[in-house]
Amino acid sequence: MYEKYPEFIDTDPRVNRSDIKSYSITKEFTEDRYTAFFGHLNLENKTILDIGSCVSSLGAWVLDKGATFYQGVEFGESLVQSAKDNLSKYWQQNKWHVFNGYAEDYFKKNNINFDYIVASGVIYAYNNPSELIDECAKRSKNIVLESRNPVKRWVEEHAQVPLTLKHTRLLEMQPMIVAYNNGPMLYGEGGNYSYTGTCPTQGYVDYYFNAVGYSEDGIVHENLQNTLPKIYNIDKRFGKLYTKTHDVKGTGLKESIENNNYRITKFLK
Repeated sequence: MYEKYPEFIDTDPRVNRSDIKSYSITKEFTEDRYTAFFGHLNLENKTILDIGSCVSSLGAWVLDKGATFYQGVEFGESLVQSAKDNLSKYWQQNKWHVFNGYAEDYFKKNNINFDYIVASGVIYAYNNPSELIDECAKRSKNIVLESRNPVKRWVEEHAQVPLTLKHTRLLEMQPMIVAYNNGPMLYGEGGNYSYTGTCPTQGYVDYYFNAVGYSEDGIVHENLQNTLPKIYNIDKRFGKLYTKTHDVKGTGLKESIENNNYRITKFLK
């Protein structure tokens, strides 16, 4: 597809990024990733919100597939300008919009519902990652969340010991949040911001989505692992589609007890 829309690749500063710990942007990678997200779905007449939209390559993908409206959200000013230049070359203004600012600012100013939300490489910039999930859940019944697996990288960088595949899998499936003192986030001029934030495990993301009424479809995660195994694996990254399937379970003490078939035991004397 991006043979038709080369600007969305050429203007992305991540074309020069190493893929040792993250990923670099190519036409093939970008098309494979969005095919894994949406290739099994019909986007005709659908609306899409893209949190962390960079130069809006996802916008090109969904609009080409028949989406009626694409909303990007990106805090990097130069990235937003590139996105606007790219999109305006191919689609009328009524088909898209790019908000320049933080996701929190967008959420405060807008409460529009979308058929799909994609939050890619964003949740690990939050001090409280559940806030992003909460805001997305208010606006869509279908949410693609893409993030990094934090455990192996954190343990090996801080404890200076290797982590086996067995233990990595076990820990990533636990509902945990890893704190970062020097987390990286894309900077529009071709580098990274460094910040203090957190990164949830897959287990946490699965757990919290379930608490707010969503189930993982299984397809997107499998597609990414099969199509891009060097990037989407237990050591590096994951992406999943969560769909609204049940009532909110809640996360307070009352909900925790009432939703989990509690039992009572006596103190031993």
